[in-house]
Amino acid sequence: MNKLLQHLFHSFKMLFTKGSFVQNATLMSTSSLLNIALQFLFFPILSRIYDPAAYGAFALFNSLVIIVSTGLTLNYHRALVLPQGEAEFRSLLRLCIRTSLILSAVVFGLSFFLADVLRSAFELESVHYWIYAIPPLALIFSRDQIIVQWSIRQKAFRKFAQVEVPIVLSSKLFNVGFGKLVSAGPDGLIIANLMIFFGRIVFFLKYVLQNSKAALFATVSRAELKESRQQYRAYPRFVMPSQFLNMLSNYFPALLLPFFFGRPDEAGYLSYALIVLDLPVRLLDSGLSAVFLQKATSLWDTAKDQLRVQTEKLFFGVMLLALPVLIVTAAFGREIYTFVFSAQWTMAGQVAEILVMYYFLRYLAGGFTPLFQVAKKEKGLLVFQVV
Repeated sequence: MNKLLQHLFHSFKMLFTKGSFVQNATLMSTSSLLNIALQFLFFPILSRIYDPAAYGAFALFNSLVIIVSTGLTLNYHRALVLPQGEAEFRSLLRLCIRTSLILSAVVFGLSFFLADVLRSAFELESVHYWIYAIPPLALIFSRDQIIVQWSIRQKAFRKFAQVEVPIVLSSKLFNVGFGKLVSAGPDGLIIANLMIFFGRIVFFLKYVLQNSKAALFATVSRAELKESRQQYRAYPRFVMPSQFLNMLSNYFPALLLPFFFGRPDEAGYLSYALIVLDLPVRLLDSGLSAVFLQKATSLWDTAKDQLRVQTEKLFFGVMLLALPVLIVTAAFGREIYTFVFSAQWTMAGQVAEILVMYYFLRYLAGGFTPLFQVAKKEKGLLVFQVV
């Protein structure tokens, strides 16, 4: 207990130290917390506009987009925080952009043959012609991931927080307006999701990232691209399969449900349960772990003992944040969902009660997976994800 109190006191003191790990993590987490607050503010409104069928169709469609996007950069983008020099970074950035363009073109060609099959198999008739937009939306999502990793590399945590919140707020307002005035189908949910990713790309390039034009339009030779592919060859071999398994474990259950029930409603219940449980995980992933990755990269070669201390502090911190969510959701999940989101979402609350322990463990483990990348143990990451 004394050790835990010491960690909390030290973290509070570091909160006011400019550029410290704790302050940077707090800035990122504050942005995530504000986004989560916006989500909870709009959830009761949206849950009374969009029914489980609409949200289930959106969740299934979004699952396909995210699964496809996972492989478009071959996960080279996850290495963007690692290069020491700008020339190496620009070469890796160009490799990410070219790889995603080529693979998205291949997927776009395949989509014309598979679109009707996917729409029928996953009961996605309500998304209409959006099914053909999976490849370009996946490309936009992969671009967003590149931008986020780039901002972490530049330690643009304060600007990240300032830009992120207005983007999320505008998308939620659009969700409400579209659902009320136009249609309460999945279209509004899809467009709002697109607004978040596309808006983040545009505003991050303009207001958050430094020298973005120089990096994007820099001359990169074939030899430099070849060297980047060779240096980061472990990413398509090990990191991409591990991330694909991670994504699949999150989204595949929802994709299976239409085969058993013949409708998207059950996928809506599951996804609505998971999106609330997933909010703390997203807080960790976009806040603490993003800063932890950058910090661990700088400490790995010079101060491993300090990195060990930072890792220990992060573990105790996330455990304290996760425990209240675990206890409250496990005890009162159905009652909370019924009261906050309306009676049509009671089933989602029951699902949340069942899955909250899994998400608690995922929350504890998720922030530390960047250590595999920092230590260049990409094969170990794949083994970890498989287990």
